[in-house]
Amino acid sequence: MALEPWIFQASRLPEQPIKGAVPPMLPPEAGGMSPRKSVSLRDHALSTNSLARQTNSTFMSLLFSVLTVSGLRRRASLMSELEAAIARHQPDAVALVGDFLRTGFPNEGQLTNEQLAHRLSKLSCKELILIPGIEENDDWFSFQAELDQAGRHHHALSRRCCNLGHTALIGFPCPPQPEPSFVIPHTSDAPAPERQQRAWEWQTWLPGCLRRYWSSSRTLWFMSEPPHGTRLTHLSGPLAGSEDWRAAIHEFAPLLVVCGGDHQSPVSSGNWHDMVRFSTVINVGQTHSGPLHYAVIEAVFASDSASLPDSLKVTCHPKGELLQVR
Repeated sequence: MALEPWIFQASRLPEQPIKGAVPPMLPPEAGGMSPRKSVSLRDHALSTNSLARQTNSTFMSLLFSVLTVSGLRRRASLMSELEAAIARHQPDAVALVGDFLRTGFPNEGQLTNEQLAHRLSKLSCKELILIPGIEENDDWFSFQAELDQAGRHHHALSRRCCNLGHTALIGFPCPPQPEPSFVIPHTSDAPAPERQQRAWEWQTWLPGCLRRYWSSSRTLWFMSEPPHGTRLTHLSGPLAGSEDWRAAIHEFAPLLVVCGGDHQSPVSSGNWHDMVRFSTVINVGQTHSGPLHYAVIEAVFASDSASLPDSLKVTCHPKGELLQVR
């Protein structure tokens, strides 16, 4: 499938999207994004406050924050820590990036799907975002029904995007499994292998998301399967990541990609962020017994229209390390 060419001239970019065009990717030298650097929490607070003072005081929603976590696997102790983290940080949105359920019956210390849905329905955040992974394969539709019954609105992102005011978020599907019910509904007329192939090939759906939301859809992507070839995954084997997702990142250059999948490598190595061409990729990992590993993403916008953020920063917990993406 042929894709439209990128536009690299920053001075020629239109204010509004052109129908049928693919949003431009800008390299750093063209003003696309600044080199990342680590900053202290004090510098982070000062820079955020300085930007807020420089913008229109009548525009109140300058800061949009997302708390992301992966690999909960219905563990009651990790869910309790997540509830405490949400109360502490008060994010606008919470994103569960794969493996928040668990195949089979719950073991000791694990919640049932119904119990997990009930506790998620009580979270104080405005938006709940779900990116299904391998562990969600069997119970995905029944779990969504439990959330609906509990009255919790949520965004299920698998080869889909959602618009949350200032920015659009994109969720990638899980790697193909036998009859991956969460990737393509069973109502599709296509045979199962063909349904898998359509969902896995990003060329069939990702450009449409980018055309629909223009540059704001390059702010934040979610992948339950990480891209291949970073220090966040294994070099080979089932936890080596996806070559396809790496190609998509390389082609469209999102500012930030949040991954799950390999929960142990980032914890054991201490590496939780890397680069794929111009894009920052993070995976903070997860443990079985705590403490909870999660990230808080803060995006600062200079106007109330959908756009790329002026500032984008990530704090990795429980380390408390801060990474300035933009």
